[in-house]
Amino acid sequence: MKPGALIVLLTLAGLTACSQDSGPPVTVSNIRILAPLTQGGATVAYFVIDNKSDNSIVVNQIRSPQFSRAEMHESKIDDGISTMRRLESVTIAQGSMAAFEAGGKHIMLSDATAGVSPGTTISLEIHFDESLLIVSAAMQSRSSAN
Repeated sequence: MKPGALIVLLTLAGLTACSQDSGPPVTVSNIRILAPLTQGGATVAYFVIDNKSDNSIVVNQIRSPQFSRAEMHESKIDDGISTMRRLESVTIAQGSMAAFEAGGKHIMLSDATAGVSPGTTISLEIHFDESLLIVSAAMQSRSSAN
């Protein structure tokens, strides 16, 4: 996990079975939330979700108290043309991971609340099935993210 990243709360109603003896059945790691390029502009969040449970999970919503909109998107290059589309959900099979990373799946964050800047703690609420996972990390400046 990157320095400054913190898992704040884990509520896993309905995911009681776990294929591994130690640790929670669903975890988030490598959280990176980048500062917007322009004041009040959109920005991006990256992380990895690891589903260690005995069931597939469906991530169906992302929220952040620091942004009025948070959406799952996916970037692709088809025939040399870069495209991005909104994802309604992301299914993660049992024992699998989903990487939200540059050039692929990612979280678009728009319309930041006042005072959001590099160093600000940003929370992400990851909704899946009947469960909620809340993670937080300090927003990184674009120059320190490389």
